[in-house]
Amino acid sequence: MAESLSVVGGLLGAVAADCGLPAAVPVVCAGGDAPLAALGAGLCRPGQVFVSVGSTDCLMYGGDRPSGNPLFCNIRHILPGLWLANGTMSSAGAAVKWWCEEVMGGSVEEMCQSAAAAPAGSRGVVFMPYLQGERTPHWDAAAKGCFFGLDASCGHAEMTRAVLEGVACGWRQILGLLEKEYGFLPETLLCAGGGSRNALWNRIKASVLRRPLTVLRYNEMSSLGACLAAGLGSGVFRDCEEAMAATAELRAGELVEPVAEWSAALDRSYAIYCELYPSLRQLWR
Repeated sequence: MAESLSVVGGLLGAVAADCGLPAAVPVVCAGGDAPLAALGAGLCRPGQVFVSVGSTDCLMYGGDRPSGNPLFCNIRHILPGLWLANGTMSSAGAAVKWWCEEVMGGSVEEMCQSAAAAPAGSRGVVFMPYLQGERTPHWDAAAKGCFFGLDASCGHAEMTRAVLEGVACGWRQILGLLEKEYGFLPETLLCAGGGSRNALWNRIKASVLRRPLTVLRYNEMSSLGACLAAGLGSGVFRDCEEAMAATAELRAGELVEPVAEWSAALDRSYAIYCELYPSLRQLWR
């Protein structure tokens, strides 16, 4: 065991030769992919939130203490004195991929183009993305996904949009728990990962949350975090501020604002979403 950012030795000669690197290059203890991604994204002080957007989604809140809520995974940040309360969704991008490719037989891009034509709130259709059970906030491996509110006016556009909105509702549940735990949420959330490349989905998420997103241009945040950890541990950077300044261009982002006209319909969908799990959970047993 070693502390993050500590030098644990030098690069072995054989490894250095294979990689074409000088012998005895310092080897720095870094951390897991989630805290490295948070560091790469610029989460380096309490009160920031970073969302790693992929097949599963991780919403990480930087705190100066571990969370007391067992619904979150407590992770030590790479930086000393900082903790991450990590709320995770089992199926986020995976749910969208399943619906678009496995069920509809199209591409995610094609199906999301059709979803853009559907109204906010998806004509009352609400989707629960529990295709692999769910972690935060339920920690229920038996939970199942479902569509609720279908009628004859609904087509693939509404159902696709409902999938996108359902994942966003999961984000809102987790953020609500984080706000209750820490009493504060930042004005904007830092986001990176494959799912953050979808412009419509970003607007839906911002609108469901009623909070802007900062979508970072560079996607490989765990790799960037590993580079920053190596630089901090080996003394290339004097401190975190210098490391952030040296790599600021990689964290340039686009601010995605909520769509005010969507808010009322999405609030109705979210209210239904929150009622579905407690109403259905006994049927999965």
